[in-house]
Amino acid sequence: MLPLLALATLLLGLSSGRAWIPGQGVVDAPVGATSGDEPHYLLLVHSLLRDGDLDLGPDHAALAAGEDRAGARFVGVDLDHHTWVVDDARGERALWSELYDWRRPQRCEPGASDCVRWRKLDARLPESSATRVERPAHPPASALVTAALLWPWRDDAAAIERGAVSLSAVWIVATLLATAALAARLGLGGGGQAAAVALLLASPLLAYGHGVFSEPLAALSLTSAAWAWQRERPSLTGALAAFAAAIKPPWALLGLALLAWGWRSDALRRRFAVVWIGGGGLLVLANLWLVGGPVISGQLGWQWVASPMALPATWIDGRHGLLPFVPWAILALPSLLRGGALAVFGPGLAALAALLTVFGSLGEVCFGPRLWLPVLPLLAVAAVDAARAVRASWRPIWRRWLWLCAVWAGAAAAPGVLAWSAAWEQPAYALLRVALRRMLAG
Repeated sequence: MLPLLALATLLLGLSSGRAWIPGQGVVDAPVGATSGDEPHYLLLVHSLLRDGDLDLGPDHAALAAGEDRAGARFVGVDLDHHTWVVDDARGERALWSELYDWRRPQRCEPGASDCVRWRKLDARLPESSATRVERPAHPPASALVTAALLWPWRDDAAAIERGAVSLSAVWIVATLLATAALAARLGLGGGGQAAAVALLLASPLLAYGHGVFSEPLAALSLTSAAWAWQRERPSLTGALAAFAAAIKPPWALLGLALLAWGWRSDALRRRFAVVWIGGGGLLVLANLWLVGGPVISGQLGWQWVASPMALPATWIDGRHGLLPFVPWAILALPSLLRGGALAVFGPGLAALAALLTVFGSLGEVCFGPRLWLPVLPLLAVAAVDAARAVRASWRPIWRRWLWLCAVWAGAAAAPGVLAWSAAWEQPAYALLRVALRRMLAG
């Protein structure tokens, strides 16, 4: 297993600051925020480090004025705001995306002071109000951890950006270690540990060591919570599960499964409940103080799927669906459904799958199935454990299919590792398409 961890670290290290582009070879690629939510996460980190608060209005103004607060690529850019606009004096609050025409920004020439990039659509929450503030529309838990660890470099914007990416890589390697520890605790042996880690390497998770997203830290929190649960440490499990829910609210569904079915005695269940429910209560109070609502769930809030035809998208979409990128995930089902080592998480994962099925976003403007990433370690361990859950006569072919799926997943994930920024919004068969084009051209 150690060679696999060394390989992961080596791949992240060698590909940092470089990208392999077909036809061009290895080229320099900036380390830092690329697009999507990344500059908004960095903006939140800068607000914590420079201003010591969660009011993002002044940070957006400083960014548009030319300060480096969202990454080197976005200096001077008037970004759309991923914020809640709150005015406690008026008793009003709304998502910035509800107030402004964010889908149709105006093109403003440099120095055009009369040009308004973001046209306001709603008379509520006027910009002239002295009591109006903008609070994050993304849960700030991950940014708080990043800011705390990067405090010594708070005056160096470039170091903050590089540090945020480096921390993502650290969370990924730590998640691989936690996955191996969980597999060992479940009695899967050295081969099982190596297989689970290998499946994660053959997934988009490794590529996110180049980005500035919250999913790597969520993956580490959930995997560590599963390990602590196996060790029958309810307080630690509760704290880790509550922190995962603070990073993204849907992960509370796995904590709920542990609360209902995860403990062999009422005493252990009560200790878990005190910490997990207590942490959830504190989170709700913090959200109420920040934005006036119990949940912070992204710049567009909750979105239903646009039509019944879009329901399978989270599963089969070529760019962000789970199965095109991680086909081995379906092989975890026997373990989760037939009393395997992680079957306690089955109901929580089923509820999460239903939630993502009806959710109107796939986490677009990113690489691969971003919304699924934090549960991939649990699915990897369950897929390896499934070899024990199926009939003995099926096990050889089961293992063969597992490795075939892993080969496909590795090919799908490779562009994200080798060319992170160029791989965004590319389908799972991108590498195969490039190879075929080059073969036909040759």
